[in-house]
Amino acid sequence: MNGSPLAVGAVVVSDGLILLVKRAHAPQAGRWSIPGGKVRPSETLYEALKRELAEETGAVLCGAELIGWARVEPYLVADFRVEICKPKDAQSSLRPGSDACELKWADRGQVCSPGVVDGLADFLDRHGVLEELQVSQAG
Repeated sequence: MNGSPLAVGAVVVSDGLILLVKRAHAPQAGRWSIPGGKVRPSETLYEALKRELAEETGAVLCGAELIGWARVEPYLVADFRVEICKPKDAQSSLRPGSDACELKWADRGQVCSPGVVDGLADFLDRHGVLEELQVSQAG
């Protein structure tokens, strides 16, 4: 892995929408991304994914499958397709925390907008996730 620090990302899709968080800190503060962050030295990728998802959204990880790797300098990011444990009202029980200042469920148009972190839409497209998302009804 060429000595690059590791990070994880959580791709959560539900009912044709993807869970995005607005980044509170650099890199790309103020822009929308999938939940995730750095892997601590003592953690496995799965443990880091579980921790980051809970810290940034309050969601509980129920399962994950690696879908691909991305380079977000200086990090090498393992991105996972994630299933969250759904309480009775899952979407309203989520809340931003730690490195996220907002969260939302986004459709395809929102993922492809200028307010999203560089490269996310392309990554989701290459891994077949973009085609699963609802098409924007606005406009």
